[in-house]
Amino acid sequence: MNGLRIPLFAIALLTLCFFTGSCMFFTVTPERMEVTKKTASAWSATKVHLMDGSVVVFPRGFSMAKGLVKGQEDGVRYDILRNKVGYVKSVPSDSVVCFQVYKEKFLGRRSGFGLVAIPLYLFTYLVYLVSTGGPDTGRL
Repeated sequence: MNGLRIPLFAIALLTLCFFTGSCMFFTVTPERMEVTKKTASAWSATKVHLMDGSVVVFPRGFSMAKGLVKGQEDGVRYDILRNKVGYVKSVPSDSVVCFQVYKEKFLGRRSGFGLVAIPLYLFTYLVYLVSTGGPDTGRL
């Protein structure tokens, strides 16, 4: 069983290095959206800044029509001191100062496999040496 333990450890380490090394990276940037039209919409997280200093956060975006700003799901309202006040379904569009829309951008995949390739090779060679009892010292 001891001879099998080291190769299983090497396989587990290789799997761990591969999955932790290949990650997807995103960045989120806030962008100001002016209130210039009677209709507008966004499908990403949005902060709605109101004239009284409070803020409503719609996590899945909003749509504006017929004098109302409605969230795709209920929004969280915060007072001027940013204390949570409660949940709202919509706010009147005439009380909106501006929208702050958070845009998510995909930066790509990064693989850390290249970073661990040499140590991984050395580790597998070490596993080979331990499991076979040392380097082959036979003469030709």
